[in-house]
Formats: sequence, C-alpha cells, structure tokens
Amino acid sequence: MADEGRKRKMQRKKGANLMKNLFKKIGALLVAAVMVLSMCTAAFAEEVKSATITVNNLDANATISYLEIIVPDQTTETGWAFANSAADEFEKVFSGLSDQQIIWKLIKYADGNAKVPADITPATTTEFQAAMSNVETNLGDSYKTVTVSKNTITATTAGVYAIKATTTDTANYVYSPMAAFVSFEPYTGAPAELKDETVNAKRTTIKIEKSSNETDGVVEINKEVTYTVRTNVPYISAAVADKDVRYTITDTIEGADYSVNDENKLVVSVKIGAAAAINKTVDVTTVENGKQFVLDLSDVARARTNANADVVISYNAIVKSEVVNNSVKPNDGTHEFTSKTNTLYTGKITMTKTDDSKEKVRLANAGFVIYRVDGAKTNYALVVKDTTKKGHNEYVVTDWTNDLEAAKADTNLIMTDSKGEAVVRGLDDSYTYKFKEIKAPEGYSVNTTDSEATWGTGADQTAANRTGTAAMSDTKLNSLPSTGGMGTYLFTIIGVVVMAGAAGAFFISRRKGSEE
Repeated sequence: MADEGRKRKMQRKKGANLMKNLFKKIGALLVAAVMVLSMCTAAFAEEVKSATITVNNLDANATISYLEIIVPDQTTETGWAFANSAADEFEKVFSGLSDQQIIWKLIKYADGNAKVPADITPATTTEFQAAMSNVETNLGDSYKTVTVSKNTITATTAGVYAIKATTTDTANYVYSPMAAFVSFEPYTGAPAELKDETVNAKRTTIKIEKSSNETDGVVEINKEVTYTVRTNVPYISAAVADKDVRYTITDTIEGADYSVNDENKLVVSVKIGAAAAINKTVDVTTVENGKQFVLDLSDVARARTNANADVVISYNAIVKSEVVNNSVKPNDGTHEFTSKTNTLYTGKITMTKTDDSKEKVRLANAGFVIYRVDGAKTNYALVVKDTTKKGHNEYVVTDWTNDLEAAKADTNLIMTDSKGEAVVRGLDDSYTYKFKEIKAPEGYSVNTTDSEATWGTGADQTAANRTGTAAMSDTKLNSLPSTGGMGTYLFTIIGVVVMAGAAGAFFISRRKGSEE
C-alpha cells in the first residue's frame, strides 16, 4: 500500500512537471508569435508605399490643391472615417444620416455590387457633387497646394482626396470639384502598397468664339456670309446616365436669314476633334426679332472620350439689314455658359454732284444708279429711300439685279438733294462701286463717265462707321439759235411805225391836194 501511494505521488509530480513544461513552451510560442506579428506589422508598415494621383486635362495655366477627406479607420463599421471637418459638409447634403451611413452610401455609389447594410441606398451623382462643392467652398483654405508638380499629388495613406483646380485663365476655363479614391492594391493578409490613381479634370471650356468670313466686320445687304462657331465638348461625368446627358448649341440671328433649303432646313457643318466634318440638318424657327436654330450634340457628349474635344460648326446666312447680330450659347444643363455675339455692319457712300465751273455749284435732281462688277456680271443696286430720317437724303440697298433697265426705273433712281448729295447705305468695303448718271439736272448734260467711289481711311473708319465718297460734275448745256425772239418784236414795231408814218403822210398829202 505504501508502495502504491509513493507510486501515485511520483506520477502526480511527473504530470505537474509536464504541464509546467507545456505552459512554458506555449508561453514561449506566444511570445515568439507576438514578436513575429510585430515584426510583420513593422515590415508591412515599411513596405506600404505612397501613391501618385495624376490629374489630367488641365490647361497650361492651371494649378491643383488637395485635401484628404476620408481616411482608413479600422475602429468603424465601414473601415473608413471622415477627416478634416469634411463630415459637416457632407451632412449638409445627407441630412439626418450618421457619418457611417453616409460613407456606406458613398461605398454603394462607387460600387453597385458592394455589400452594405440592407437599408442603405447608393448616393446619387447630384448628392456627391453637391457635397464636394461644399467641401471646396467651405474648406478651401485647408487645401494643400501642389508645388513640386503641376498635375500630380503624392498620397501617403489610402482614402478619398478632394482636389481643386484653379487657373489664371479665368476668361476661358472653369473647373468642377474633383475626388480621387486611393485604394490598397490587392493583397493577402495585409496591404503591400497603395494604388496610383488618375483623375481627368472636370474642365469646362467657357471660351466660345464666333466669327464670319467678313473679317473686317463690314458686309453688303443680300450677301451670303459663312459663320463659324468654335467651342469644346463639356465634361460630363460618367456617373451621369446616358439618357440624362444633354449638350446643345443655340444660335440666334437678327438682321439676316439662314440659308435654308427648299424644306426650310439649315445644313450645318459639324467637326468634332480630329474627326472629319459631317453635315447635320436643323430646323429654323422664328423668334422675337430674328431666327434661331438649336443643334443637338448630346450624342457627342455621351461619348465621354469626347470631353473637351474641339467643336467647330459652320453655316451660311444672307444679310438682310444694315446691322446683323449673330449670337451662340451652348448648354449642358449644368454649367453656365456666356453667349458670344458676332456683329456685322454695312458701309455707306456719299455721292456729291456739282457743275464743272470753278465754283463747283452743287446740283440737285441728278439721278443715278450704283453698281459693281463681279467677274463677267454687272450688279446694279435696287434701293428704297429712307423716309424716317427727315433732312437726310439717304437710300438703302434692298437687292441686286443684272438688269440695267430695271435699275434705271424712275422709282429706283438715287436723286441728289438741294445740297447736291445722296447717301447710299448697305454696302461692303471689299467691293468697288461706281455711280452711273441716268438723269441730269435741267440745263445740264448727262455725264457719260461713271464715277468710282473711294472708301475712307483713318482711325475713325470702324466697322460701325465705314464710309466712302464719290463725286461727279455735269456740263451746262450750250445756247442754240431760236425763233420768235426779241428781234422779231423789234422789226414788227418798226414796221408798224413805218406803216403808220406812211399812212399819215398819205392822208396829209391828199388833204393838201383837195385844198388846192
């Protein structure tokens, strides 16, 4: 019995020693594990590299600044948290939601397949853009300006970076708020590095050019003019559904008519970027004081690769007034574009009529037609007198004809006033005009040598005040022999006197004879 007791005692002691040794080994393994994990964590921390955010599509005068607004936070349910007071700006848009609920909505917005709580719906593009605008507007002073490179940002942690682009070329460009998400590269167990990110700047070109082939701004009534519009396709986020993409160009003209076809439609040439120009047919409508067409380029904007591509459109119009205003304004439903207007004017020429004496007496009631030669054709102006300006003798061109007889009609003659002057408006200084005298003032002969007009020179000769002059003198008619003049009366009187004297002498002689 004693031996068995000693035996059991020895077994218990041996078991205790074994447990003790086991605990020591487990403790050693745990310490080793902790040390390994610590070393691994340090190694991971050392191996996580910075990422580069590259911002493309900046103009030459642009600079960028940034602010990290969402950072990693493993203590939260999403694994992310707002930073740098961005939460307040997002809560203004996502009213009544917690920070984590807002971030869940952003996660679902970024990835429609992401697993989020059942009651979470994705944020909308409008909401996200509104929140980013709040951040840029109210936290702008906290942004860090990029100094090393004009278009890259070095990100040292994962998260969402708000990016702001500004430019000194404010007359031509405006930028929308941007955001870049820097993520961890795919890894097993722990992140190895950050993923570089590229962002295309949401640049909208606000520069719109409107021009015509009448480069000096002076044109002739009834002349066909080619107009050109130059602008750019606006940036439209890929998050905007294709059905919601809108991009139109509205063109309005006053003082001219679009050169429409037989179906009252205008053919517009459209060139996008480096692609060949194509023709689009648009409807022309009548609006207050003019005509208008709307060119729909929404299909161009839906192809997001066209963002900021050059747009060149051209079309023709026929001048109908002395002043033509042609304005254009794009619309993408988001940005505020400023319309651009091209204005054309017509010139005027003053004809002065005198006699050929040294005194150069001004002659009224001389009648002219004005014409210009275009190759083998001679174009005569059809005019109407402007009766709205009292005290002024001015005519306005309404059309042109090759028929001289029609131009010579009394109702179409340009007549000089008491000052010997007549003004003709609606002319183009790129042409040479001549005056042909059709009717001379009474007592003068028609001058068969046409007078060529000369356009003025000098600083005052602007497009809105383009003037020219022409002059012509007439010769007085020579005196011709005539009958029934003063000489006839004289001879008649002398004859009567002689006859009366003869009759008197006859009666006197008879009386003397009878007395004898």
